[in-house]
Amino acid sequence: EISFRPISVRKLITEMKNTTELMIDLAYSSILFNNEEIGKEIYKLEERMDTLTYYVMINTMLAARDVDSAKKLAPINTIAHAINKIADAAADIAGIIVQKLGYNEILLDVICHSAEPISRIEVSKKSKYINQTIGEIDVRSETGADIVAIRREMDWIYDPNKDTQIMAGDILIVRGAVPCIHMVNILLGDGSSSELQECKKIGEKLAKDTEARENIRSLLEQLEIMLFQLKSKSEMMVGLSFYSILFKSEEVARDVVEMEEIIDDLHVEFEKKILNLAKLLKNPLNLLGLLRIGIATETISDACEKIAEIVLRKLELHPLLNFILSDADETIVRVQVEENSSLIEEKVGSKLIQVETGMRIIALRRDDDWVYSPNKNLKIETGDILISIGPLNGKKKLEEMALAK
Repeated sequence: EISFRPISVRKLITEMKNTTELMIDLAYSSILFNNEEIGKEIYKLEERMDTLTYYVMINTMLAARDVDSAKKLAPINTIAHAINKIADAAADIAGIIVQKLGYNEILLDVICHSAEPISRIEVSKKSKYINQTIGEIDVRSETGADIVAIRREMDWIYDPNKDTQIMAGDILIVRGAVPCIHMVNILLGDGSSSELQECKKIGEKLAKDTEARENIRSLLEQLEIMLFQLKSKSEMMVGLSFYSILFKSEEVARDVVEMEEIIDDLHVEFEKKILNLAKLLKNPLNLLGLLRIGIATETISDACEKIAEIVLRKLELHPLLNFILSDADETIVRVQVEENSSLIEEKVGSKLIQVETGMRIIALRRDDDWVYSPNKNLKIETGDILISIGPLNGKKKLEEMALAK
């Protein structure tokens, strides 16, 4: 039974968004490391998401005084249910490992070449760093990895900072290259190198299977490219859809809807390729994991579209939702870099952009390709579309910088 306690809806929605993004990262990492423990962490987070959705529903029902106010509050429940659908999709991805649905080399290859993986490390009682803060341990400098979240019994700490204390039994969610994750495990965990060994096995398996399947190399390569696109675009849509509703940005919302249409078409082609590949395999059941992940990415994109549509439909909103959306000291801006702009050849993480505008580039579109959370060393080119968030007074400055000199 879930007991109700009053929490601000803005806080609930923000926690739901943070939780789903973490779940997606963990889901892909459970596949990378073939780790059921990571998968089971996702199932626990899924239960937490159900609780948060319940809290949102109760809060909105308490705020509704008549039919008119209920209609205006409906978008809040739409957002909560959509985010919860994303969480369910992440759990479905983790189910590939937990339910042993097909540990496929294409999945491994895509995730190995994607962003840095995430792993789960339990803080050992024997670690000499117990009760010290992240800053005192200097985790980033010592290991090259980042602690992105901590589970302490049933409570979660998102985006822990240098003052966050590490305690025995904490479950650390760590992002970084595999050797870096291993270093964190040496400092704070049991010191095992299971992740390191697993990645070595992955490399050996990929090389062996590629040689054995020379006759179907073309299909495998096409599936790998398509799966990478499905994965990266659906992940990007989660952040952008949330920002579109948070900042009431129709431009960003339209970008999300456009991506959803691309994923729809891509998913159909992806399934066709899987069926063609199944004809050539002795055991087509090995492709079940690929099918599952394809469906999950489309579920994520559909849910993100539902969130973005709230902005595009321009529904009359309840004062509570207007308060949620307006209670922010940041804004979002979408600019296209013109020829001879001062931004050209600047790096995404350049001090010029940060100091002059205070804006942070969260996504970049180049031709028909999107990059979410672009590398800080990526150079900006003519025609790039930048989506950035930051202080209200930085929006106009970035718009001016994007114009031709």
